[in-house]
Amino acid sequence: MIMADGAEDDLAAIRQSARHYLAGAATPAHLKDRVDKAVGFDGELWRGAVEQGWSARSAPEGLGGMGLGWPRLSVLAEELGGGENETNM
Repeated sequence: MIMADGAEDDLAAIRQSARHYLAGAATPAHLKDRVDKAVGFDGELWRGAVEQGWSARSAPEGLGGMGLGWPRLSVLAEELGGGENETNM
């Protein structure tokens, strides 16, 4: 895929931001505690993700989103799925 100028920097910034947030908010101990307590939905974690702008990344700007497209959303999905730090959301 051919990326526009600066896109690689954007992807790296999204990846780093997601890793930073997840390292503090979705630690393995926190996630294990949620599983042990059989609590599926984590409202605090979700609010933090929304504050990061994650819920608006791929939505078109005309609908109040960021319109950033699939490559940027895919990088975020990679990190939510564990990335290199094995912190699964």
